[in-house]
Amino acid sequence: MSANDYLLPQEYFRKMSQESGFLIETQQFAEYLQNIDELKYIRQEFHYPKNKTLHGVDLNIINGEDECIYLCGNSLGLCPKSLRSIIDEEITKWQECGVQGHHYGKRPWEHIDAFVIDQTASLVGAKPIEVVSMDSLTTNLHLLMVPFYRPTLSRHKILFEEGCFPSDRVC
Repeated sequence: MSANDYLLPQEYFRKMSQESGFLIETQQFAEYLQNIDELKYIRQEFHYPKNKTLHGVDLNIINGEDECIYLCGNSLGLCPKSLRSIIDEEITKWQECGVQGHHYGKRPWEHIDAFVIDQTASLVGAKPIEVVSMDSLTTNLHLLMVPFYRPTLSRHKILFEEGCFPSDRVC
């Protein structure tokens, strides 16, 4: 697919609206998009907080037993349901193997990023050689800047825009 094959979001949604026969602003169109979403099954693989467990929710106007609408993917995403068992496996390995856990076992820690390369490449439509899985955003920004930032008496500041993501300021 070339860059010319991609549509702007508004063009894509207009096209999908025409194909579905539903107006963009209707619930029917939203349900249509949900039904054709090839990744919709993934929703079931995560824990969604209940409204009653969240700070600041007015339970007089919203059902506390309902799952919240979670739109915080840029910071701390939803908790995968499979995570607890995986963490328990790694804690057991740490307990039983100590430092050797870096090199042995089902998921050697030294090359843990290698276990997600193929899946990451598939997710973003790239070749495995074209993707990398790394640290947090803050760490990655720091590692990116360390080789280049050489302060002098007259050049010793880094400028960034007001209101940027917190990681951009603290790295």
